[in-house]
Amino acid sequence: MNILQNLKKSGDIKVRVTHNDTKISNVLFHKHDIGLCLIDTDTVMSGIVHYDFGDAIRTICNTAAEDDTNLDLVEFNVDYFNAFTKGFLKKMETSLSPVELKYLPLGAKTMIFIIGLRFLTDFLNGDV
Repeated sequence: MNILQNLKKSGDIKVRVTHNDTKISNVLFHKHDIGLCLIDTDTVMSGIVHYDFGDAIRTICNTAAEDDTNLDLVEFNVDYFNAFTKGFLKKMETSLSPVELKYLPLGAKTMIFIIGLRFLTDFLNGDV
């Protein structure tokens, strides 16, 4: 889980302006399902593209609600992953280095780990 952080520290991946909460509910859509913009910008700061990509994947590709208690509903929708990645790269590929592109999918795994750890910590602390 340290790969992205180590690449950031070494300068192999670029620090840029990131949203840092790119879940699907923070995207404003036109009435014809065209994405317009990101909302909830209180988390915008310096970061790496992998975390924005990963958080989007975490919410878009999950077949269940984030707080669903029925774990049988939880799956990873590969078709959504491929579609989102295709659209993302259509706009971003020329802005990303070969190293950033190589490790982009790791952003999804990393964000799932980070959010899972956060929820576990919240639970262990009594959900305060």
